[in-house]
Amino acid sequence: NRTIDDQEGDSVAGAPPHYLPKPWNTGQTCLTCHIHTGIIDANQAFDGTRSDMTYSGLGWPDQVMEVNFTGFAVYVYNILVNTAVADTDTFTNLTFYIGGERVG
Repeated sequence: NRTIDDQEGDSVAGAPPHYLPKPWNTGQTCLTCHIHTGIIDANQAFDGTRSDMTYSGLGWPDQVMEVNFTGFAVYVYNILVNTAVADTDTFTNLTFYIGGERVG
């Protein structure tokens, strides 16, 4: 097994994740993000990194993190906020594709 970090990428193959259509924020240093280090303990995240982005869904394109790998299984770890943050919707909707096929 290998873990692919959201910012450092694949430590063995050296392949970084790709964010589409625009780069996401580097969560642990983002000063304008509503979900910030005062709410999230960065030490709980793999390698202390996290990526952050805001998506309204109202005519915006889907925000995608793409990771290429060769293997048989995928485990995805996410940080979900349990605390309500003023003026911030924390609804999370994740869709997974493997080999171009929707699998979850």
